[in-house]
Amino acid sequence: MTPLDLFWIHLINAKNQRISETINIKGLYYSSANGFSIESNDEDLFKITFVQSGKFQNTVDLFNKILFLEYNATPHEFMTYIRLYVPLLMANKLQPSRPFVISHFAQTLDGKICTPSGKSKWISNEENLDHCHRLRALSDGVLVGGETVKADNPQLTVRRVKGENPKRIFWCSTINNYSSYKVDDVETILIAHTDAYEEVPEGINHLIKYKDKTNSTMEALTKLKKLDIHLLFLEGG
Repeated sequence: MTPLDLFWIHLINAKNQRISETINIKGLYYSSANGFSIESNDEDLFKITFVQSGKFQNTVDLFNKILFLEYNATPHEFMTYIRLYVPLLMANKLQPSRPFVISHFAQTLDGKICTPSGKSKWISNEENLDHCHRLRALSDGVLVGGETVKADNPQLTVRRVKGENPKRIFWCSTINNYSSYKVDDVETILIAHTDAYEEVPEGINHLIKYKDKTNSTMEALTKLKKLDIHLLFLEGG
């Protein structure tokens, strides 16, 4: 097992244990031996400090809050992993009333994300696909729109890295039966206007209805938060 593989396992464990919700963020240390801990030891690679304001070296500024990563002889190969993935453990702290939302897409050099016919596969590469699956593994839910559901029938599962599958979330009002889009052992949530469905359609585990079309996003996000969706990952085009 490589050091990066071990670090990824520690990240997944921290996410599953919701370590960011149960400990004092100002005292969060990481070592390859112990993973994430509130107690420092001689093998610490970095420390995380979560504060409201201020500017430091090696910081990630998220919604005017600072995630301060204080490094101590951290190997260079860890830097990308730390900057990309560690802040995602703090989703519930960053947005306490709704999910923290991230997105990911591949784009051609001329600014396109798909062909005129809607096909979008293989714009990216294998390394980027691994990155996408890491984002899924750290997220509580992955959201796509109805057209993506109908065109791709996406699994939205974690297959390329270690981690648990997130909940699949469809925003759609034009499919009557979702049985053919079902994935075993993966919960699927549907978001739709209150007039679209009287009952939960087949193939759906939970239906979220919104009333206000002019503010549907915030209404849906607030309801997703109540379903323990703290980190929401947007995919699809």
